[in-house]
Amino acid sequence: PSYYDQCFPPSQGTSLNDMGAYGGPGACEWNTSEPPIEEDILITSSELEAYPGDTLIYPINVQFPDSINVSSFSMEIGCLPEIVEVLSINQGETIDNLGWLFESNMENCPIPIWAAGSESMSGEGELLTLTIAISTEADSQFVPINIESVLFDEYDFSYHCTF
Repeated sequence: PSYYDQCFPPSQGTSLNDMGAYGGPGACEWNTSEPPIEEDILITSSELEAYPGDTLIYPINVQFPDSINVSSFSMEIGCLPEIVEVLSINQGETIDNLGWLFESNMENCPIPIWAAGSESMSGEGELLTLTIAISTEADSQFVPINIESVLFDEYDFSYHCTF
């Protein structure tokens, strides 16, 4: 009787013991509830003022709730208008201090970026910096930097961007 497998879920709901990841002794005590709702990860940068011909360093920062630490991220930055040229994308100070690997492909649109390492990142810090050049032919206008997607540890954590 101790091996009966009648708790559904995770068991299959029969008295015969299930093979593999389902059921087994103690299956009735398994926690099948939803994970707790996490606070949003906050991704921020300040609004910068630029003029035609300017080159800017644009930092993107991250702030994790106390319950989250990660060892990788991937991000896609949306396509920028022709008046803005991305000169470089560099790892932020926080990632540099952790010794993470960092890669991006500025030839793609949207621009994919990823980083990973053996040491976990938590708290808050500088995730990456964009160095961008504003065309000399630019008119006065607002140019948004759009983050199209972000995954931390290949998990779809909730995040909020403020730029």
